[in-house]
Amino acid sequence: MTAFVRSFSTQQLLPPWRSEGCVRWGFVINIPRDCVSDYLKKYMNVCDGDMPPYSYTPVDYGTADDQQYGMIIFAEHPDIFSTRENVHPNALSYSEVFWTIPANRTQNVPGNISQEKELVWLQPFSFCNNATVVFGSREIWGSDKVYATIDKTELSTHEWKVDVAIEGIKKFSPRAYGKAIGCMRIEKGQSSEVQLQELLNGSERLDEFARLLMGKRNEEKKDWAIYVGRDTPPAQIEFNTLKQFRSAEADKMGEAIYRAIVASRAMHNNVGDLAFYDAKDAKVEFMWSDSVAQMVETLFDGKKPPGWRSVRPDEKPAQDGEVDWTLPRVSMEVELAFSFTSDVVFDDLETLHTYGEVSMGEAEPQLAASPPT
Repeated sequence: MTAFVRSFSTQQLLPPWRSEGCVRWGFVINIPRDCVSDYLKKYMNVCDGDMPPYSYTPVDYGTADDQQYGMIIFAEHPDIFSTRENVHPNALSYSEVFWTIPANRTQNVPGNISQEKELVWLQPFSFCNNATVVFGSREIWGSDKVYATIDKTELSTHEWKVDVAIEGIKKFSPRAYGKAIGCMRIEKGQSSEVQLQELLNGSERLDEFARLLMGKRNEEKKDWAIYVGRDTPPAQIEFNTLKQFRSAEADKMGEAIYRAIVASRAMHNNVGDLAFYDAKDAKVEFMWSDSVAQMVETLFDGKKPPGWRSVRPDEKPAQDGEVDWTLPRVSMEVELAFSFTSDVVFDDLETLHTYGEVSMGEAEPQLAASPPT
């Protein structure tokens, strides 16, 4: 290794970060198992002649079907700063929307000796409205975070919606212009709080996911009232991300000069106001465009909407501040919705594996999470 040359943009982003008064909303979505296994194969289990120390597999919920769960998280961070020694604690604020899925991590050992599975969480994509946080997340954690405009609108006392817009291309064409386009919309209706046990409604798979989320996965099953109170903290969460940097050589743009698996964690303190809501009053939609189509197809098994054929490319620049929300929409079925407040500490754990020199040939990899630039 060599010394890192600091710049003004990195001083306030060195971990640990502490976010005080964070408000978090979660929307649990059902997806096919192939969406998870294909993502793991492409991003976490890639070898290319260099065997990593871990393998990642989808979570087994003990049911006959092959369905999996993930969560769309909308989080507001009103006050976040670095707590690292000798770093000035300049405070930032931002909002983010991200998709997270659980996976089992198993250590690879000679002879295929059975190893204990560890639960980790992955973030295939994340949208954030603070450019400094986007840069720090990519540069330190390797998080696939994209800059976006995120607007929350209060519709009533209990109703709100969140609009996520990105710089993208509505429909690819040699003469198409990039512009601000709608990407996601999240809506929370007027539903009041309900008991978690009522929401689970006898679903063995959803019950198992809720226990996994609450850190009660391996405990004897009991009435949820024992576990869930208004101040029940979620378990400490470990995230694993693929951190990589592209080669700058003109004939090697399809290769990475650095690639590693990084482990980080989120610890929730002072948790309060944990609440669950009827999922039928929650809505998660993606606006279909060529910039996000691959992401929706591969991560959610989303299908191209019928109205897409009539959409025309943008062949003139957009007006300043104009966001195109006229795109066809693809809805995700929400099965569970919840919210809570907390003070969150984000920290690096370690670099689990650094890959050697990898040649990927002539084909350039297509990343599912980021819109083209």
